[in-house]
Amino acid sequence: MCPAQSALLAVRESIRDLAQRVQHAKIIAIDLDSNRIEQARRFGASDGVSSADPDWHKKVMASNDGFGVDVAVEAVGIPETFEMATQIVRPGGHVANVGVHGRPVALRLEVDKFASHHFKLGDMLSAYDTFGRAAGRPRL
Repeated sequence: MCPAQSALLAVRESIRDLAQRVQHAKIIAIDLDSNRIEQARRFGASDGVSSADPDWHKKVMASNDGFGVDVAVEAVGIPETFEMATQIVRPGGHVANVGVHGRPVALRLEVDKFASHHFKLGDMLSAYDTFGRAAGRPRL
């Protein structure tokens, strides 16, 4: 992470390690337990949000620029926190899954948001042409 980036942490002890390594970055701790959120603030988190709050997503987005966090670290290991991490990461951002999951986790991505152009196999020459002129075209 770079100092100007932001991170969402579904945390337990990982907040302390990240905060010690990355200074000046915005670190948002999210947890069900208000005591753990307060501990995360003591260890360096700049913001804390309760995942029990029905508006947790809006609060995280409001504490940022509205596009999501640059890096979402899922360190709890349950499907719900993994899904939360994928919901809050910005386009082009990163999800670090360090939690150990005891049951299957689904990765749900809105693929259309990641592609600016769509081509059929028979249109590959047009695709290469578009790629070759990418500087003058809209892209992600």
